[in-house]
Amino acid sequence: YLAVAESDLRPGVASPAGALGLWQFMPATARHFGLTVDGRVDQRHLPEPLLGAAQSYLKKLHAAFGDWPLALAAYNAGERRVRRALADQGARDYFELDLPRETERYVYRIAAIKLVLENAPDSGRGGPAAPGYRSAPFTEKSVALAAPGGWPELARRTGCDYKTLRVLNPHILRPEAGKTYLVRTPAEKFAVSAATGPLTTVSPTPAPAAW
Repeated sequence: YLAVAESDLRPGVASPAGALGLWQFMPATARHFGLTVDGRVDQRHLPEPLLGAAQSYLKKLHAAFGDWPLALAAYNAGERRVRRALADQGARDYFELDLPRETERYVYRIAAIKLVLENAPDSGRGGPAAPGYRSAPFTEKSVALAAPGGWPELARRTGCDYKTLRVLNPHILRPEAGKTYLVRTPAEKFAVSAATGPLTTVSPTPAPAAW
């Protein structure tokens, strides 16, 4: 429900401030929780690793603030702002705090989204309640890109068409020769080309469970 509030479940959406992905992570926060964010790769585009980072961050915030409304407020406005507001205002919880309007609405917005999605038929939306998300099945391969050529070369190496490869790998921003990339390809599809460097199977990755 937080991800719906943050991005409307659009993995590539970016904010003017630079937050990106389903859970709208800033670059520094993403790096702090183990994601790669640089000029070549940005794992905030990938739902699975970003989900793990978001879970870790929310657990950290809950441990720090002691309840979920304050943890969610800190996720939205930042830990320092919420701590400063608690200290300056002598408040005890989220509902007593004078915060930026967006943050004051944030917890209520998530609660409203939860109620609507869990009661979809009764709210006039129709369809199943709280539909989940499931990505297409893919396999991850480590590709050492020895020859120049960027995306066309990666497509040739993997046996995928250019568009499919770009859709499955939004986190690869700029493929460069001499670098190794963890490339997602459709399940059970991968071409071996010994002439342009080694291809290493990492592991087949099933489609993630609905969340």
